[in-house]
Amino acid sequence: MKQLLTLLLGIIFILTGIDSAKACSPVHTPFNQLLDNFDPTLNTAVEGYFISPNTFKVTKSYNPAIKVGSENKVFEYGPFGSQCEMYEMESGIDTRFIGAKNSRILFLNKDRSKNGKLVTPIFHGEGVSISGSKTVTFNHYVSSDKAPYSQEYRFSATLDEVRKRFLQQKTTVPLKWNKNVVKR
Repeated sequence: MKQLLTLLLGIIFILTGIDSAKACSPVHTPFNQLLDNFDPTLNTAVEGYFISPNTFKVTKSYNPAIKVGSENKVFEYGPFGSQCEMYEMESGIDTRFIGAKNSRILFLNKDRSKNGKLVTPIFHGEGVSISGSKTVTFNHYVSSDKAPYSQEYRFSATLDEVRKRFLQQKTTVPLKWNKNVVKR
């Protein structure tokens, strides 16, 4: 009995001594929140399309260092691994997003996006869709106090309003997004 008690106390001691930083669970920030917090000293953006699962052709740039017509590898930057180390990992998108008909916007880390690399925040390697050259759309799950589960919504805003946000300095007024339930 004494040995069992000693063993249990030893296990409890070991478990309480495990560093909580070893568990990493990065959080997905929706595009509308990234845009509302857009800071041109830290962030930039490009428009274009994927020509392969990890190569993006730029058709419009909000940063003179990233040239229109350039083809760049796409990386995601954020906490990866069990220790939440911050590093870049090459992005790989679904092949249905490849092609000139699939225009997208990539939200970028300004300092890291150079030398042929476009670096997005973690979970944003595929960017958001530009529909019909007029509307920016993305899907995001939203929790509600009234529902025991998250509901998927499609957010949309005009491309002109999103572009204005990329061109202005810091703002405190959030962009107005239309929000509709995605029906499956």
